[in-house]
Amino acid sequence: MFAATISDPTGFLYDTRHCPAEGCPAPDCRPATCNMVECPLLKRLGKTKAYEPGDIVFWEGDEADRYYLVISGVLRGCKLLSDGRRQISRFVFPGDLMAYSGTEAFPYSAEAVTPVTVLAIPRPGFDTTTEENACLQRLVTKSLLDELRDTQDQVLLLGRMTAAERVSHFLAALARRTPAPGGVDGVVELPMSRADIADFLGLTIETVSRVLSRFKRDGKISMIGHNRIVLNELAALADTSGDLAA
Repeated sequence: MFAATISDPTGFLYDTRHCPAEGCPAPDCRPATCNMVECPLLKRLGKTKAYEPGDIVFWEGDEADRYYLVISGVLRGCKLLSDGRRQISRFVFPGDLMAYSGTEAFPYSAEAVTPVTVLAIPRPGFDTTTEENACLQRLVTKSLLDELRDTQDQVLLLGRMTAAERVSHFLAALARRTPAPGGVDGVVELPMSRADIADFLGLTIETVSRVLSRFKRDGKISMIGHNRIVLNELAALADTSGDLAA
């Protein structure tokens, strides 16, 4: 799988920050609000595409001839193991850049979790424009550094954290990353399924459900329907320890 920089383990879902845009050649660029989604250079290069839940944006192994900037919605980046098991390597949110790598093929498949709008940008034009514009270089570099940091955090999460810690950090990170439904602080909308969460955290669906039930029983969260969670004790969630068998 935020309004401010996250330096703790809850930051494994990354964000693309604003950058200074002094010297940007685009006449309609606004330095105070410069970011990937609003960058006029990228808007001119790319083409907007819409996808419905379950649609495939690209398949792992296909030719990586485009980069994808998420404008709205949520996607999951998936890899299939040889035995058919699925590992979700990341959730992708508005402002995230997908498939930016040095490989000639897409490193994972991208599937829409919710209705999604992306900006599909041809790779040659993107690369050339980035090389020629320091403003865009800063945005791309920040995005890559965020993704690298989150990959490192994901290794820590999968390798050293307990099941309860994984779920609590996921919820805390999601609260920082996504807007609160109705503008109510402490409320998190889960756009992804329990199966998606399990495949991202390296757990089983049953374990994710048991951890959420335990948090509810302990008063750390409240449920509103199936996919909306009230974080009653965000600090307590971040400090959660203990384990449930996976």
